[in-house]
Amino acid sequence: MKRNILKTGTIIKTATVIISLLLIIYLGNKIYSMVLYEVLYERVAPNITYRGLEVGGYKREEISKIVKHLAPRDNINPVNAKIDWKNKRIIPEINGREVAVEETINKVLNAESAENCEPVFIEISPQIKWNDYPTLPASQGNPEKNSVSFMINVAWGEEHLRDVKKVLDKNGVKATFFVTGKWAKTNPERIKNIHKAEHELANHGYSDAEVMTELDWNSTVESLSKTNQVIKNVAGVKPKYFSPHKGEFKEATLEAVYRESMKTVLWSLDTVDWMKPGIEKMERKIKENVNEGDIILMHPTEDIAELLSRIIPYIKEEKGLNIEPIQKHLSPEIINK
Repeated sequence: MKRNILKTGTIIKTATVIISLLLIIYLGNKIYSMVLYEVLYERVAPNITYRGLEVGGYKREEISKIVKHLAPRDNINPVNAKIDWKNKRIIPEINGREVAVEETINKVLNAESAENCEPVFIEISPQIKWNDYPTLPASQGNPEKNSVSFMINVAWGEEHLRDVKKVLDKNGVKATFFVTGKWAKTNPERIKNIHKAEHELANHGYSDAEVMTELDWNSTVESLSKTNQVIKNVAGVKPKYFSPHKGEFKEATLEAVYRESMKTVLWSLDTVDWMKPGIEKMERKIKENVNEGDIILMHPTEDIAELLSRIIPYIKEEKGLNIEPIQKHLSPEIINK
């Protein structure tokens, strides 16, 4: 009796083990089959395009080949910042990008019917960046960005500002207004209007009577911080850039600007409008010399609104350049190609 019970228990245990093994084998095959199906038979939904190609119904393996084949065309190498040590200037960098292949494949496979898919990108930083040398001034943007920028320094000329802004707004152009703290304090509504129109506000020192090369450290810091505070109080934004009156500065100026969390910006093309050379002469100067990367300096003078109405179409249409505010012009933002 006892022997029969032990024998029966052994049979049950053996059967349990066998059933368990069979179940494991079955489930394993099931899972393997599912994975194999996903890999071999997963298909793109109907009417899906990728980079202009019809890929609806393609298997994972097929779409993988297409994405990998086209990836080099979409990749953009980063561009290092260029330093001119002799003149102590820097041309900012531009980020690059690479196609994230697996993410892009999954995006296409998961796309809904009739969707146009674009690649998923990974942003690539260059080896040399402006942030590595933050006290160096930039007097132009990277020419590979195919853009220019208008720097409008304001310490006076409010009677012409409305016409200047009207031309900019009519042409859909955003400029950067480098204003003095003193002017901003006495013209808060104009500051608000500039900001409301989505133009950029920047720091031009507290007064254009200041000579940065003659100011001591404390006076320099006070000029910069007071101006930033006035602009922030009025418009709610803190400037990211500073441009000194007449382009005059010393090493201590650059260090103070950096400590105020700003960067120093100069210019590459000057209208010299304050000398009243006349519209035709300024127009000819800009059209004959403007190139990719330029920062064009001007002030709210009597002729600037008319000058802008002439050079904006030329820069956009004849030269094929974008006109951007300083922040976008000098940023490492990836170029869209």
